Amino acid sequence: MPKLHAQVNQTQQMVIQFLDTLQKNAYMGKSMQWDSIRPAFIAETRHINEVNQLKPYFEKLLKTLKDGHSSLFFEETGQDKESEQDQFEKMAVMTDKEAGIPPKNFQHYMINSKYAYINVPP
Repeated sequence: MPKLHAQVNQTQQMVIQFLDTLQKNAYMGKSMQWDSIRPAFIAETRHINEVNQLKPYFEKLLKTLKDGHSSLFFEETGQDKESEQDQFEKMAVMTDKEAGIPPKNFQHYMINSKYAYINVPP
């Protein structure tokens, strides 16, 4: 399949945005040598013509940070499956009963009319 200019341009834009985000926001981003990492990463991903193909490159670069805080939530395009964001939004409003979880047995009372005791089950 020949590379279409619009596809390549879109992937290159995403690579630049990814690098900008890491450099600005990654916990260990300030300790990285971005002057050498950026051009090398751009060159390494230059041949990519579909956004979905960028995921392994992004994950590889994240591992080099070695900070344990940075992570990748990559939503692949062109998929018929429900997006991860849509799943999170549904779970946020789902009750325990809807999720098939048994009701929780909370216990709460005051001790010496001064301290609140709340037993939250696991």
